[in-house]
Amino acid sequence: MLSPAGIKWLSSLDINEADGAQLAGYRRGSLRMSQELEAVRLRNTGAFKSYLEDKGSEITLNDFYKFARINEYFPRTTRQRRFAFIEGVVNGNAELQEFWTILKAKFPEEFE
Repeated sequence: MLSPAGIKWLSSLDINEADGAQLAGYRRGSLRMSQELEAVRLRNTGAFKSYLEDKGSEITLNDFYKFARINEYFPRTTRQRRFAFIEGVVNGNAELQEFWTILKAKFPEEFE
């Protein structure tokens, strides 16, 4: 059972029936299903929403961390693995791909 905060969070997600129907064809736990779910999560982050509202200059390092699901304590190899997964997710999605390129330019030190 969800708490009131959990219900509020769930209702704020932009997941429609088409997303669920699209995922139904994937084998549970498959890479493709994981990528589709991650794409939905990325589109629902505060950083991406700010980008869509032309508030890209307001995106902070913390917003980037939430988008990429990393923090300053992640080892380099773990970051690289996470970034490679995100690259696979955004590939083929013009908006997410453009936003990821912007983030890489804005926070280059995070990719070193």
